[in-house]
Amino acid sequence: MDRAPWKILILLQIIGLTLSSREYVLDSENIFTECLNPPPGSKPFNHLVDISRFTTKKDKDGIHISGNLTTTWDIGPTDRIEINVAILKLDRGNWKPTALAVNVKDFCKEMYDTNTLYYPYSIKYISNKQDVKDKCFNHKGTLILVDPFVLKVVLSVAVPLGPGPHRVVVKLVAYNTDGVPNPTSICMEVPGKVV
Repeated sequence: MDRAPWKILILLQIIGLTLSSREYVLDSENIFTECLNPPPGSKPFNHLVDISRFTTKKDKDGIHISGNLTTTWDIGPTDRIEINVAILKLDRGNWKPTALAVNVKDFCKEMYDTNTLYYPYSIKYISNKQDVKDKCFNHKGTLILVDPFVLKVVLSVAVPLGPGPHRVVVKLVAYNTDGVPNPTSICMEVPGKVV
């Protein structure tokens, strides 16, 4: 039995218990940067999708996003994509893990679940959801149309993150039907500050 949905639901419940909210202000309008310590064989965000027709512009309201993406990751159409997300905090010159980390064993299976943590910041604004639902990131060349929206990340967390520099580290690994990982994984970061 896949326990990822339960982990996410429990995490959402914990988050819902808090009385305070903090904003995560992204450092750059580019949103994603290369990982500081990438795993061997990993590639940055632009190996997941082509961003040449995707625009981001930062202002006081947040990051304005529009355009489209085309999948470029060369993996098998039946591969299972596992995602690991962790938040690190800069503490006395060193990046240290926080208690906030999520592992999703089968992202493509769960990407349209409106109860996930990432849905409001990603999948929600794909206008051709039905066209790409069965393709996920597994079919190279899939066009993903993004409705214009303003990205502003507000965190309500029971775990104290504290103000200051943070990094959200996102790692994607594809596994074939035999459970063998693809030699090329994706690693990207979203640097910012908790205020």
